[in-house]
Amino acid sequence: MIRQLLLLMRAPLAASAVSNLLLGVGLSWRSGAPTGVEVGAIALLALATCCLYWAGMVLNDVFDVERDRELYPQRALPSGRVPFRLAAGLGAGLVLGGLALAGGAAALATGSPVRGLVGATAVALCVLGYDGGLKRIRLVGSIAMGSCRFTNALLGAYALGLWSPSGAIDPTLLHASLLGVFVTFLTWLSTYEDERAGTLAVSFGYLGLLVAPVTLIAFPLLGEGWHPLGLLGGVALFAVVLTQLISTILEGTRARGQATTRALLQAIWLVDLGSLLARGPLPLLGAWALLFVLGKAGAKLLFKPPPKPRVEADASGGETSTASPGTMGGDASGEDDAGAP
Repeated sequence: MIRQLLLLMRAPLAASAVSNLLLGVGLSWRSGAPTGVEVGAIALLALATCCLYWAGMVLNDVFDVERDRELYPQRALPSGRVPFRLAAGLGAGLVLGGLALAGGAAALATGSPVRGLVGATAVALCVLGYDGGLKRIRLVGSIAMGSCRFTNALLGAYALGLWSPSGAIDPTLLHASLLGVFVTFLTWLSTYEDERAGTLAVSFGYLGLLVAPVTLIAFPLLGEGWHPLGLLGGVALFAVVLTQLISTILEGTRARGQATTRALLQAIWLVDLGSLLARGPLPLLGAWALLFVLGKAGAKLLFKPPPKPRVEADASGGETSTASPGTMGGDASGEDDAGAP
């Protein structure tokens, strides 16, 4: 049951959300090393963003359970491997846990939980809005998903009192905006996984995706105070987007299926890397690399395909297959991208 719950939450995928949050904190950080209290507050915020991310994954499947019974019966909820009431309770509990942890982090750092509660509530509203129905409207749902990443990237800096809305395009707001735009158009393209998108829809999606890499390339060249190393992240991200564009043109969105979505989901890490190399404190590079490795290792371990059925000879000399333990006749890997950005 524990493994099924971890699959339902897509647990390792939360590492990229933590990376987004930590980079937002790093870009707004004042000089000097954080104190022990500040480290504790940042740790609580990392747990808060995990809770909110996992809540989004769980509630996405809760809201879609009837649809999934027809289209994806192998998933944990429609297959019955996780009871519906347990999943609904888990999703609600994770939302409340995220709010409580963010409030606690803000209280620890600033003496008041208000900023943490406000920031986490903004993330939770975006998550619930997307899961609860906005995703059924293609453009609106895409913007809602992008807003989840945008608000999450600002959560840490806002909760710790390091950043406040001012109207100025500072590095923290720029990073959050690039994440939001990238995920918005990634989500837009992912809605065409099961159908053949027209030229206009594909062009719209990829033009939006190019905003982040072009910005990460342009600012180190034109903007004062931007390190040339930022070009590396921008160029790498541009290469990923261009590769997926060429594949989509040659094969079409239906033939590509989830392959494009998965490649672009991995590219979210490059948005963080580009911002980090261009303006962030380079010591954070170690934390980024650690989160990347942990996320990859966890996903490989949790989402590995179930063993193939063992083939044995029966009494008549023919062959019969024996289902491998834990597969329950379906795909126990849970490796799909429902609600993944």
